[in-house]
Amino acid sequence: MSVVFLCVGAAKAGTTWLHRQLSEHPECHFRTIKELHYFDAVDAGRLEKQLDHHRAMQAEMKSRLSGWGRRPNHVQAARLQDRADWIGVLASGRENTEGYLNYLNTGAGQARVVGEMTPAYALLSEARLAKMAQIASDVRILFLMRDPVERLWSHVRMMAGRRDPQGKVNRGRTGAHLKAHASRRRNADRQALRLC
Repeated sequence: MSVVFLCVGAAKAGTTWLHRQLSEHPECHFRTIKELHYFDAVDAGRLEKQLDHHRAMQAEMKSRLSGWGRRPNHVQAARLQDRADWIGVLASGRENTEGYLNYLNTGAGQARVVGEMTPAYALLSEARLAKMAQIASDVRILFLMRDPVERLWSHVRMMAGRRDPQGKVNRGRTGAHLKAHASRRRNADRQALRLC
């Protein structure tokens, strides 16, 4: 059985970079969906919402591909298959740790490490984190941190880069998001630091 690697931690702390690096490592297997939001959805009773989200993403991917009038390349095919497999896990509508682990391990071959990265897991209860640490015989949980001011600034830049339908930066939305984000992060940072 492979080591199950779960990366939790702060948003904008480098999880996308780490996911890319580990996905390319020959001894690691990470599916194309980086943030599964499985355990937080289970705890919040939002599996149905996650299922709807992934079905919508799958439909959008298929629509885009058909609009291009061509068959998916191997990367696009892998993304479609990963999405379909994850929808299958969520479709049970209940906590399904066996299905979750099967999803992580599908296609792993001889990889020594499988896993996923959902920063939001850092906000889960200690009881849930303890359960996560026991889903397999060898589970490693990595908590990524980043200077809070740098992280917030990175997030603001990302939000500012999102444009409204007319292609303009939505300054009002960005400012409102910044205020709400600062309030949430104060509490989230305190909660996450309890893990250290």
